[in-house]
Amino acid sequence: MNKMALNIRKLRDSKHLTQAQFGKLINQAGPTVASWEQGRSKPRMDAAIRISNIFNIKLSELNGDDEIENSVQIENASQNLPVLGRIFAGAPDGVEQDIDGKVAIDPQIISRYGIDNLMALRIDGESMNKVVHNGAIAIINKTDEYVNGDILAVIINGYKGTLKHVFKYDDHIRFEPDSYLRDFQPFEYSMDQIEDDDPTVIIVGKYLYSIDGL
Repeated sequence: MNKMALNIRKLRDSKHLTQAQFGKLINQAGPTVASWEQGRSKPRMDAAIRISNIFNIKLSELNGDDEIENSVQIENASQNLPVLGRIFAGAPDGVEQDIDGKVAIDPQIISRYGIDNLMALRIDGESMNKVVHNGAIAIINKTDEYVNGDILAVIINGYKGTLKHVFKYDDHIRFEPDSYLRDFQPFEYSMDQIEDDDPTVIIVGKYLYSIDGL
């Protein structure tokens, strides 16, 4: 069993919580928590951050890089990012260039990626609602590096933006929704449309996690 699995169980037991109660604290189902504790899966970044914030520990401690101490205090070194307009997670639509408030970024995320390599985008749509909720703020790492299945924020036709799972093949790239609704369909572009001097699709960055309720 990996260290993270043991640490999640240790944190849950320290508060005398059932798996269902623990899951409710971090917006996850009890069976998901069970899967983490059994080492069959690991929390996404947004869930890991929620756990670290609720239990006042560092992400490195949750991962098992450091020992968990009950008295650990996270340094108040967070920084704010402006929330940029709205990136539409439905049929691709425009990324507006307005500022929609600010959001605090965990200092460990800043340390890992660098504040200049991060952006915050407001989600407006339901096509990715299994992963990121409508109205949530998506934290994006500004990079064009990814593996198949990653969630990318992309600009389409120079002005349209969307958030989707991406799968790259020899001759085309496919964008897939991840929604409880059946209204949304995958769409594809040829590699010529991606790689020419005036590309149809531009990768903005890779989705890291989302923040709800702001």
